[in-house]
Amino acid sequence: MAKSQSIREKNGCRAQGNEEKRLKRSKGLIDRFAIQGLDHVLFSDEKLFTIEEAYNQQNDRILSSTASTIPEEYRYVKRVQKPCSVMVWAGISSLGRTLIVFIPTGVK
Repeated sequence: MAKSQSIREKNGCRAQGNEEKRLKRSKGLIDRFAIQGLDHVLFSDEKLFTIEEAYNQQNDRILSSTASTIPEEYRYVKRVQKPCSVMVWAGISSLGRTLIVFIPTGVK
């Protein structure tokens, strides 16, 4: 089998209508920010970080001849439905970056 036959091209949703819409929107953004500049634009993102590590049986194995020789704290794994997590928010603009903001639990 030739190398070129085994490679598949990934094109996502590149329908003709989608490409035209994206091109039109991109040109509109370029025109808008050419006049206004990027001084008043803030790019931001938020991320939820899980604090408790996930248990994976395939990676966390204990070899033993009998179960009784395994220490008690390693025999059972605690699992919770909602592990502890923290949400953070940050932003960046042409003027600089914001401080990282830790979002309190329960805030939407």
